[in-house]
Amino acid sequence: MYNPEEVSLPSRSETELDDLPDFYRDVYEGDFFQLQGLYTDPGPEIQEEAIKEIIAVTYGMVSYLDHEVGRVVDALGNNGLREDTVVIFLSDHGEMMGDHWMIRKGPFQFEGLLRVPMIWNWPGTFREGKRVETVTSHEDLMPTILDLCDVTSPHAVYEPSYRDGPDTWPGESLLPLLTNEADPRDRLTVVETDEDYLGISPRTLINDKYKLTLYPEQEYGELFDLHEDPEELNNLWDDKASKALKSRLYRKLLDQLVLQEGAVPSRRNVAWCPTQI
Repeated sequence: MYNPEEVSLPSRSETELDDLPDFYRDVYEGDFFQLQGLYTDPGPEIQEEAIKEIIAVTYGMVSYLDHEVGRVVDALGNNGLREDTVVIFLSDHGEMMGDHWMIRKGPFQFEGLLRVPMIWNWPGTFREGKRVETVTSHEDLMPTILDLCDVTSPHAVYEPSYRDGPDTWPGESLLPLLTNEADPRDRLTVVETDEDYLGISPRTLINDKYKLTLYPEQEYGELFDLHEDPEELNNLWDDKASKALKSRLYRKLLDQLVLQEGAVPSRRNVAWCPTQI
């Protein structure tokens, strides 16, 4: 459906692998066999034409999915259910597709993998075309649905609650954002990835400006200024001028890992996105 010669090339720089954790170069050079060469041989990250084809084919997949979602929405309308149905579209993760010399998914915390669609639609209640630029999480999905349906959490112990304890579900309702009752600024979210078969378990804090990623028991990490460096090509982890910032975000991440655990903990993978209604 799309011409590979007309797609934009990935976001990457010739020197960024020198400033990223060592496993990125291992993936690029083919030594990290669980990620490299799993679907392609040889690895396409050094083949520009292959990358263009991957991106173009992915665009076609997106167009196909958009068409199928349209069929569902049309069916709701034809059966008189459109006004009574909340339609939510989201994805579990993206793909690197050449960004930062990576191809597929993995223990990568870059925007290409984490920034996924989250579209909410409810005619007559959510304003058409509204776009909210803020960080959200998959964990916010369940609290929002419960809030929309005026249903108490199935794991609630006390109703009404009389104690100041953890929420029964992690995440928070996005209903105030969907109805213009909340300020989207100063939000943050935590990304948790447990790649057990790789032995890598990064934890990432994302707010409206910065992204901090730490790897347990490792000296390396990632720190990006998403305003000044939206393509994440300048890792500030070892930047002396960013030492205080890194320390502050590190403490904030620790706080959030405790506060957002919830009363019903579970291992989970989290992504974030700009919410569009």
